[in-house]
Amino acid sequence: MAHVLILGAASDVAVACAREYASHGYDLYLGGRDMLALTALASDLQIRYHVKAVPLAFDALKFESHLQFYSALQPAAGNHHLCFRTSRGSGRFGKRLGRVQESY
Repeated sequence: MAHVLILGAASDVAVACAREYASHGYDLYLGGRDMLALTALASDLQIRYHVKAVPLAFDALKFESHLQFYSALQPAAGNHHLCFRTSRGSGRFGKRLGRVQESY
């Protein structure tokens, strides 16, 4: 089964997405800053859906860490679906993300 990486995984929208993917048997990487919430979510998903759920520390504003973070995911990066959660247009990251999305 493929793995899903969810960044900003402690948000309400991301938790709903994680539950939906887990209900379909996907293993999950849950990235974000609130490790307490991510650890609780990972445990809940593993118990309810019998999937692998791994909480990972991730700070979207530390751009220099992104490549290393993604490269360290196992299995290899080619086997991942990506879900990004952000409040587009708000704050420094939202404005940068908006420019990146528009360039694709």
